[in-house]
Amino acid sequence: MVTYGICYGYGMIVGSTAVDAAIIGAAAAVSYGAGKVVKYVSSKVTAQAGNPFEPNQLGMQRGVDPSTLQTGGQSSLELSRLNTQSRLIRSGTPRNTPITVNQHGVIIDGHHGVRAAIEAGRTVDVHVIRSPMRPGAVPVWQLPIR
Repeated sequence: MVTYGICYGYGMIVGSTAVDAAIIGAAAAVSYGAGKVVKYVSSKVTAQAGNPFEPNQLGMQRGVDPSTLQTGGQSSLELSRLNTQSRLIRSGTPRNTPITVNQHGVIIDGHHGVRAAIEAGRTVDVHVIRSPMRPGAVPVWQLPIR
């Protein structure tokens, strides 16, 4: 579902219905200077096939439900990179680099691949390392796309 939101610093006001999106869109037209309007695709997270992420299990974890991973330092996604990851998934082509997460399931590298996997209903393989990175405030499936 395509919706619109207004980013204010680290937060976002999101329209989840057509009415909300219209209200936000109208407010943004009036006060565009106060916030940045972004369009993004919000995937409804449903039960994914696969295993939940196992905390503190270092090394490779295969067949992980991507919706059980958390965002790291990423605040938005690039549409072109998301499209590339989606094409790789559809064609069955493996990624060049593994999705890397810390011991708590916080994504260090691979936000676009995780989002594409969520949208495709696929599992991911993750390389788990130790890192102090803390989770972001927004789930990866709600990160705005620019």
